[in-house]
Amino acid sequence: MNLMKMKAPMFLNIDPPYVVKGSQLYTNFFTEGDHLNLQRVIVKHLDAYYPWIITYDDCSLVRDLYRRFHMQEYGINHNAGGTVLGKEIVITNIPDDGFLW
Repeated sequence: MNLMKMKAPMFLNIDPPYVVKGSQLYTNFFTEGDHLNLQRVIVKHLDAYYPWIITYDDCSLVRDLYRRFHMQEYGINHNAGGTVLGKEIVITNIPDDGFLW
């Protein structure tokens, strides 16, 4: 399917596995190469055509991969093995003045 030829409007919410603790939390976690590949697909095939957000754990790899996009930090309660307040980021190609968090 060629995404560029689609006529219906779309908004994408992308939620990949965590980077830092991914191998501890998921059976099918991403390698660093997988995270890089996802970023390349988003930039090449989605960025100019559709609004999107991606949620990630806050780490230097993610901040580097998506440095040209708007990022917003937020707190989240993690409940695996006990409740811990963590920090994640939402990244988007929606312009700063159009993104309300």
